[in-house]
Amino acid sequence: MKKEMQVGIIGYGFMGHWHAEHMPQTKGITVAAVCDVDENKREEASQKGYRSYKDYRELLQDNSVDTVLVSAPNHLHKEMVIEAAKAGKNIICEKPAALNVQEFDEMVRVAGECKVQLEVHQNRRFDADFRCVKEALNNRTLGKVFTIGSRFFGANGLVHDWHRFPEYGGGMIYDWGVHLIDQMLDLNLGKVVSVSANVHNVINPEVDDYFNAMFQFDNGLSYVIETGTYLLYPLPRWYVAGDTGTLIIKSMLDDAELYRSGSHVEKLPDSVLETKAGPTRAMAKRAEEELVKQVLPTGKPEWQMFYENYSAALNGGADLAVTNAQVREVLQLMEAVRLSGRKHASVDLK
Repeated sequence: MKKEMQVGIIGYGFMGHWHAEHMPQTKGITVAAVCDVDENKREEASQKGYRSYKDYRELLQDNSVDTVLVSAPNHLHKEMVIEAAKAGKNIICEKPAALNVQEFDEMVRVAGECKVQLEVHQNRRFDADFRCVKEALNNRTLGKVFTIGSRFFGANGLVHDWHRFPEYGGGMIYDWGVHLIDQMLDLNLGKVVSVSANVHNVINPEVDDYFNAMFQFDNGLSYVIETGTYLLYPLPRWYVAGDTGTLIIKSMLDDAELYRSGSHVEKLPDSVLETKAGPTRAMAKRAEEELVKQVLPTGKPEWQMFYENYSAALNGGADLAVTNAQVREVLQLMEAVRLSGRKHASVDLK
């Protein structure tokens, strides 16, 4: 008989509300209780029919709750996940799972000893734009891909709420870097052998609010991740180039644009093209009639797939979509980005 999930949410902030809205859309999942230190949020939860608690340990004593979702600030994840496991609760933990690999290893160990299911919520794997890129790569739509750019820009500058504080696990590497690195690994491109990164505090003095990182793979592919809060004109969300085409997605809200040429140029023109920037031959723009543009609809995000998979795994009908081994590798690469940024040098991962 299928196990019904009675969920208690620890941390009823932005993501806590998001989960409370989306989880019940999956059959067999009910949000039963909420915990938050903020009295106003507890009152809101009570008005919505949830049992409310101020201390997460009280929620863990609620025997009707069999699964907890940890969406508290990052520095509390380790403590809360371990205590939930010891209380016999299955666990979904918001990203990043922990502040470092050592913390996560302990969380996984305790969850295993207590025989509870632990999975980290990586919802950006189910974004429409990412799924479009993944499908194009799986289908070899672009031929042999040699470079990928994954960027997400903000323009307001300030980092929000507790993400402003380093002791809480704030900053963009923990906030968005964890998503973009997880997406990169989920594309199954090969083994990352080196990382070269720049990390900056542009507007926010206490936490990183910009970083770019180039990940080199063992097959020669290069993958650039760039994100920041004060970038006033965005580059494309995705830029993927292969030997038979180029794919661009301008933003998470746009469809993909696929560009192909009928054939590779066999011979450069004899004449030199004069432009206002000077003469050129090799870098001259292709004639429009030589390029074919195709729009690939990105569709809609499939965020419910995470909850459906978690429930199926709990009932023995599926493997977890986000494995602990994958989460550990993401944390390792996040640490490599920080190390490269501090050293101003490439970090070898071989």
